Amino acid sequence: MCFSQGCSLIASFCLYHQAETPGQPLPFKVAVFICGGVPLQVLEDVGIDVSDEAWEMNEKSSIALAQQASSDAILKSGLNRWVNADGVIPNAHVPLDPTNVFGLDFTNMPKHLRIPVPTVHVYGNKDPRCPASLQLAQLSDPTWRKTYDHGGGHDVPRKTDVSKSIAQLLEWSALAASVR
Repeated sequence: MCFSQGCSLIASFCLYHQAETPGQPLPFKVAVFICGGVPLQVLEDVGIDVSDEAWEMNEKSSIALAQQASSDAILKSGLNRWVNADGVIPNAHVPLDPTNVFGLDFTNMPKHLRIPVPTVHVYGNKDPRCPASLQLAQLSDPTWRKTYDHGGGHDVPRKTDVSKSIAQLLEWSALAASVR
């Protein structure tokens, strides 16, 4: 289970592992990603084309996160700081087109590079880095992937109903791992 930059680390590890040792199992049976993406440079390193559009969205959303997660923003606005700054945050409830997930085409992605374990992707639709979370979800095998919008920003969700929903997803991932 990882959050934010931890997701970048684990996603990078998975991609390099799949590229360098295809067919070898990962050293874990499930992955849970909360509000995180994969570094675009890693995608390029393993041979996935990264468009200018993807780089621009990455830059724009990174700047928005830095502004909204700053100490000043936290002191000034608290949880109300998670706003849709300059249209950075997409409508996370619209089905994604796998040919263009914020500038990345996942239809041409080699199958051996996909994350081969059950994954859970928790993101907040108010998170400026939501596009990166949705891109990361596309790196997983769709038959072993669950996504969940916790409705907040770039944070670990703490509401009881959200925690219960995430717990159900964790149970699903453990069961999915046991039958794989």
